[in-house]
Amino acid sequence: MLRAAQGRPLEEGLTAYRAWATGLRRDESPTRANTPVVGWDEKRRKVKVSPIARWTQDDVDAYVTEHGVLTNPLLMDGYASVGCAPAPAASWRARTPAPDAGRAAPRPSAGCTADDHDPHPLQRPPGRTT
Repeated sequence: MLRAAQGRPLEEGLTAYRAWATGLRRDESPTRANTPVVGWDEKRRKVKVSPIARWTQDDVDAYVTEHGVLTNPLLMDGYASVGCAPAPAASWRARTPAPDAGRAAPRPSAGCTADDHDPHPLQRPPGRTT
């Protein structure tokens, strides 16, 4: 249900456009390893542009530092991806193994939406004052 609610504003916002851009990167998961920089989104019948598809996490970190890009503090707490306020906590609980599992918990992730009532305001990367 959360995914459906997240997708609706995107679908409505894209109706007037012939193309759209996304922040997918090939290094994020095996299923994204072949993400094209420019491709065709059959579901939406639009050109899909992934301008940072070839970037690595090091490239992203360097860009954030060099340009003072605002980041969410949850990323510093180990969340791989941050979305709406209820999703990160739910994701963490769902992905944390039982204490006797004998392995580390995977990095949690959440959807890709922002919300004005998000309790975690954006902040500058550590060490940046401007």
